[in-house]
Amino acid sequence: MVLNSVENTPVKGMDDVKSDARLNVLYSPFRKKEVNPQDWESKMAFWKNNITNWCLDCNCSTFTEFKLQTVFVRNGRPASCLRTVINDMMRLNEIMRLQDLLSKDPASQSWSAWAVNCLVKAPITWSFTKLKESLVTTVDQTVDEEYVHLAVLKKHSEQLRDVCNNKGAKQIFTLDEIKSILNLNDETSIKVTLHWLQLQGQAVVSVMGDQTIVKLAAGGGRAEPLSEADLGVYRLRQIEQALVATLERLEAEKQEAEQEARNYLRKGMRQVAKSSLRKKRELDKCIIKRASALENVQLLLSRVKEAESDGEILESYKMGLAALKSTFKDAGLSEDSVS
Repeated sequence: MVLNSVENTPVKGMDDVKSDARLNVLYSPFRKKEVNPQDWESKMAFWKNNITNWCLDCNCSTFTEFKLQTVFVRNGRPASCLRTVINDMMRLNEIMRLQDLLSKDPASQSWSAWAVNCLVKAPITWSFTKLKESLVTTVDQTVDEEYVHLAVLKKHSEQLRDVCNNKGAKQIFTLDEIKSILNLNDETSIKVTLHWLQLQGQAVVSVMGDQTIVKLAAGGGRAEPLSEADLGVYRLRQIEQALVATLERLEAEKQEAEQEARNYLRKGMRQVAKSSLRKKRELDKCIIKRASALENVQLLLSRVKEAESDGEILESYKMGLAALKSTFKDAGLSEDSVS
């Protein structure tokens, strides 16, 4: 594993520091703020900016002190002041412990009440809590404690909301689609983002079989629990995706069969070429059936999209479903056999 250093770290703030003496000061433990308040604030701002920029560059909303120590290394020496920076960010609610965030239950506590407690009351009681912790335990805070950078977390949440607003109200996504939208490979960041949105009433997360389904609210409204209409739309989209993937595969197989027939004809192997052509014709039939099914699914989705209420959506879904099942039956298909 190659550790990032000042020279190759993705954040740009380090490049502005050319003096070794200045870097030595920045990497050393903080002196008492009373000695030089201006320098203390400048150094604190430097590290906060770099931590924020690193999280943004990595597209990750969580970090540990140990991880930061491996990132911000100068001549093999990690920064000795990061604990002070983390404590100050905690005091100002710029970050919070991951376990504290995940312990909040969206079902039992409203976002507004939780936000008031976290963002208003917490700074007042933070110093007292720190003092109490220091009295009841002599164990140092672990460098492996995970923290959530709230500004980065909010950015990820806004990205999801923007996508939802662009696509219309009451959008339903799979967990894989959420990962793609956010371009996140870090499972923790995805989990934290969805939990944060649930705390705000902006998302509902449900598990259906082996799939995790996420429903996002649009336009500043609240996300309602998944309805029968939502599930119907979700199933249609799954069928649509399966049909598209199947058609792509069948088209590739058809082209391969055509090419095989040409190759055999060039070699004078007419009987073998006929076999490839028969395969091509069978594939054509399969393609026609599935293309017709796809057209009907997309037509039904279009009608559902035009409906404005859950009742209208459900009515459109049920009306179209009978016709869709008839189309599938005529084509010798079912929801489970579209692929």
